[in-house]
Amino acid sequence: ETLPKDTRPEILSIFLETQHSCEVNVVTPIEEMSKILNSRRDLLKEMHDHQAAELERLTELMEEFKQKHESNVKRVKELEANATKLAERSSAVLTASRSLHPHITDAEAAYFKDLQR
Repeated sequence: ETLPKDTRPEILSIFLETQHSCEVNVVTPIEEMSKILNSRRDLLKEMHDHQAAELERLTELMEEFKQKHESNVKRVKELEANATKLAERSSAVLTASRSLHPHITDAEAAYFKDLQR
């Protein structure tokens, strides 16, 4: 340890040169890196916040889509059930109308036509 009274000009010169070298080669680059890292951290925080908001929006859209899909599947089942009922009714009506319509062969129809003349 050098006491101030024992300081010589060459020691003071070495100290000042070492201090200047540390400021230029160590402290200044660390301060610049700190500024860069702080701006990068701010950018990453902004990106994280934006992506979190987007994720929330997409999650809500997905839930809405699932609800609509479930509703559509239910509606399709109802429509298919109604279509089956309508097909059964149509078949019953067709069967009933055939039983009400007299069955006449072409020859009988020609004979009745001749009679009407």
